[in-house]
Parts: sequence; C-alpha cells; structure tokens
Amino acid sequence: MDLLLYCDEPKLKFVSQISGICCIYGWAAPKSEISAIDIFIDGNHAGKAFYGFARPDVIQADPKLGHDIRVGFAFRLDATKLAAGMHTLRIAATGKDGGAAALEGMIEVSAAGPAKEDTPVDVSTYRLPAGRSGLGSVNQPVDVSIVIFARNQAEVVDRSLSAISRQKTSLRFEVIGCDTESDDGTPQVFRRYGARVVPIRADDFHHVRTRLKSLSEASGKLVVFLVGDAVPADEHWLDGLVRPLIEDDLVAAVYSRQLPAANCVPWEARDIYLGCSVVREVKQVDWSNPAEVDNYRKHQWKFISFSDVSSCYRREVLRTLPIPEALPEVEDQYWCKCLLERGYRVVFEPTSVVVHSHNHSLRELYGRQVRFGRCFATFMDAQAQPMHKLLFRSIEDTVGDLFFIAGGQANWLRKCKWAVQAPFMRFARRYGLRRGFLLGGFGSETRKGHDLGRAATTREDVVQVERSK
Repeated sequence: MDLLLYCDEPKLKFVSQISGICCIYGWAAPKSEISAIDIFIDGNHAGKAFYGFARPDVIQADPKLGHDIRVGFAFRLDATKLAAGMHTLRIAATGKDGGAAALEGMIEVSAAGPAKEDTPVDVSTYRLPAGRSGLGSVNQPVDVSIVIFARNQAEVVDRSLSAISRQKTSLRFEVIGCDTESDDGTPQVFRRYGARVVPIRADDFHHVRTRLKSLSEASGKLVVFLVGDAVPADEHWLDGLVRPLIEDDLVAAVYSRQLPAANCVPWEARDIYLGCSVVREVKQVDWSNPAEVDNYRKHQWKFISFSDVSSCYRREVLRTLPIPEALPEVEDQYWCKCLLERGYRVVFEPTSVVVHSHNHSLRELYGRQVRFGRCFATFMDAQAQPMHKLLFRSIEDTVGDLFFIAGGQANWLRKCKWAVQAPFMRFARRYGLRRGFLLGGFGSETRKGHDLGRAATTREDVVQVERSK
C-alpha cells in the first residue's frame, strides 16, 4: 500500500508564523509500513518525531488505512534556536521496505522570541488599585479572563461571583458570563457583579464550540473556564489555579480540586474524594524515553484525567488544539491528551478548590456514562471492560460505598435508602461506560474524511508516494 503523510500543524499550504516552543504534528499510514518520521529545517536534520499516538479519527475516516490507530506523530521544535525569518520545513516518512513520503512548506520565525501571547504573566508587576476588586475592571488591561457557562443557575452563580469578587490576587481579571437562554435572572446576576454577558442560543450550545467562541470574547492571556454550578471554595481559588502557568511556561493547562456539595449522594462524593487528592500532580511525558512512553500507555486514563469544571488554559495554546466537533462531551480530557502529546505539562492544583457535584438519577447516570463511553471510544485506544471484571469492580465499589455511608452523618433511614441504591448506581455507571465503548465513537458512521481534531482532508492535502520496489 502507498504511504500516506499528513501534517495537521503547521499548515504547510501557507507560510506559518512560529515562535518559542511549537509542535509539529500529524499522521502517517499505514502503521505497519512506517519505520520513522524525520524533521528537517533548511535541509538540516532537526530530529525524529515520536510516532505512535492513537488517532482513531484517521482510521475511521478511511478504513483502508488498516486497523492500527496509532498513526499520529508529533515533534516539539524549539524555534528560539532558529534565526528570525523564513525557513523550509520538511517532514519525511520512511517505509520499512525503503519507500518514502515527504511534505515541505515554509515557516516564518518571529524575531521577538516567544510569542507575546504565550509569555508568562509576571504577577509582581501587577497590583490592583486600592479599594478595587479585579472583577469587571473597566478600561484596564487584564491578565486573566474568567468565563462562566450557565443556564438558569442564578442562585449558584450569585454565590460563585461573590466568591470571585473576594479573591486575594494581584492579577487583574475580567468575568464573562456565557448564558444559555436563562429565564431565572442569571444574566442580571452577572451584570450586577460587573461581568459581561454573552448570550448563547440553546440550539447553538456545544461544549467545544461554545468554549472556543468565548476565546474571541476574552482579552486575557490566560482563560479560566468555570461551570455555572461550581463555587470557588475560598479566596485563593484563582491565584492557585493560575500560578503554575505563571511559574512555568511549559505548563499549558491547570485544573482545580473539587469537593462535593453538602447534599451530595455518597457514591458521587466518594468518587470525588478519591479522584481529587490533596497532592499536586504535574503530568508530562518525555517522548524520547521509552520507559515514560510505556508508562503513559499503561496508565493513560490517569494521565488524561482533567476537568473543565474549573480549569485554566493559555489562550493561544488552546487556539492551536484540534476542534473535536464529533465530541458532545469530555473535550477537556481530549485536550489534555493533545497537550501531553505535544510536549506540554498539565497540572492538577489542589490549592485551587471548587465545590461541585451532581445527584443524578439512575437513568441520568446510565445515559451520561453511555455518552462518555462513546466519547472516549472516539479518541482513545482502549477496549470495553469485560463483564466479569465489570461485575467485580461494581461489587468492590459498592462495598466501599457501604463503609462510606456507615461512617456518614445522615440518619439511619437515609443510610438504608442509600445502601439499597448503591449497587444499582455502581453497576449502571460501569455498564453504561462499557455500552458506550461497544457502540463506538461519535461520528464514525458518517465521518468520511471529516474530523475529530482535524479539518476535512482531501487527496491534495495528503502526500502519497509509491514504495520503491
């Protein structure tokens, strides 16, 4: 079969402007025929790209490429070592039997070094005027844009904005309320606190598109995403969330620790406590180290754990990430995977805390888990859990819940009710995820050359070279 090679970023049809640390990434297929992918700058060998990232979107778009979805490649280029001006970028794929395919284009390196948008904010140079909050400052430059997504959550948004207005930070920030057709006064609550309101039609709301649209409304270098039913737990939420990005310019995204609300059901509360420890985690993979690559593949679920309930991204880095149109949810974990595979660091910051939880019914929990399973099947190299393991883990989870319930403060009648519900909720959670995996990824039925994380690819975009005999 002919070798195929495609570059997602930079776009080689145009002259791409780069600066600082940038990532070259794309895919090459079929996996069984590719031995190496090399990067050349002005004819000089810059290094070998890591080859083997899971790209189910590529295989689903064209089944003729084979069954192995690990066809993605990436290479981190340090543009600070290149002279300012125009350079030739060449990407070459070498086949195992001597065949080859190559792409070539022009890149322009900025003379200013790292891009201005990606320069870490120096908090020591910013001080809020005496007696003023950073919230809703008018005609003042801002460092952080806080974007809150809400629909009919006036009471919780009021508590959230009250907590945000009391933040102890030297950063200037703005608040943008993305309101989806609320009729309970939520927009008025935003305006009362000086926030700018961006109306979103219910038919237009999409976890990915709505977040990316908000970037055009934001003026800060750092963008915080906060859901409408999450409330910052204290006055240090914002400072804790953004500080890892300020201190380390390789950190591209940070997410907060979550605590359950007082009325949270025990199985949800226990999962939140187990998933959000008090220990800070810095996630990074050295793709030149086989041991780290193997560790990433064995523990990928832990690596890509991320939550847009309360998170902060570098705005210009987020703009460069793929747009997973096919995903209705879990865009946060997909983006976390993309960032790690592009050489960035991702941080879980326990000093930034929000209160957030859900009390789903059995039907709601099952439907949610089915959607999650289908989402993960869209971009993960993973299989549905076997039934015997599913049953064992459901029992294991239930036993843990029963001890958690017994140690709680509720009355005995409520504890008995929860003890009866727990086995069904645990089974629905795991079985729903399994069912989602078995149904397959979103968009696989109709996506022929269309995207999860890449634009529609035509034959003119892909280099296709016959292997030498």
